[in-house]
Amino acid sequence: MLNPHDLENASSVIAGNNLLEGSKLQLSVDQFCGVLLSNIGDYLASKWDRLKLAKCKHIKGIENFDDRLLEIVAIDSQANEDLKRVSEMAAESIAK
Repeated sequence: MLNPHDLENASSVIAGNNLLEGSKLQLSVDQFCGVLLSNIGDYLASKWDRLKLAKCKHIKGIENFDDRLLEIVAIDSQANEDLKRVSEMAAESIAK
């Protein structure tokens, strides 16, 4: 789930892109989504850094690869959903 800091940053990026409207520097919706997707690794790492200590210890303590993978996939899915919401916000904002 997005926290208020994520939304603030996303809104700033979207607003910044909107300020470039009409210039060659403004990203199209596809380009904007591409930038978001290219940064998913950093975003996922930041999600890991923001996990509660107990959750990190829980995941690190899982010895079965499949169980650990399920936990990582859940974090990745959440990050992807967050990025999808930001992309949708960008698409709506750019379409205005």
